[in-house]
Amino acid sequence: MSLKDRLSTEMKQALKNKEKVKLSTIRMINAAIINKEKEKRRSLEEREVVQVIQSLVKQLEESMVHFKSAQREELVKKSEEELEVLKSFLPKPLTSEELEIKIKEIIEKVNAVSIRDLGKVMKALMEEVGDRVNGKVASEKVKKMLSA
Repeated sequence: MSLKDRLSTEMKQALKNKEKVKLSTIRMINAAIINKEKEKRRSLEEREVVQVIQSLVKQLEESMVHFKSAQREELVKKSEEELEVLKSFLPKPLTSEELEIKIKEIIEKVNAVSIRDLGKVMKALMEEVGDRVNGKVASEKVKKMLSA
């Protein structure tokens, strides 16, 4: 089942179960997907849909920082609930150990020997597991492994 199909199914279920936060969050995701499709003038691929959801997560996390500093607890609580719904549609992130194993495989695959090969390793890594790992965390691990 594609992510778009899953969103549609879960939206119908949320409507039936009167889950307001889940329903509004899924509608927000669908609106963002539609906007991105209009911008690109084509239907989005699965990976692009994941990227749209990841950008919504990032925006919401940034908003939560502002809500907390403004002491708006009701908005923080609502944002946390929305964040939980958004994250339920993202692929399961790699654990630290899984990421290290994947990096070792890619380092061997691209014959990386020094920190100068960081770009090659990161490109191959992000193509393989891009939506399941934070790029910043991956970059730090790759730098650490290449400089060792």
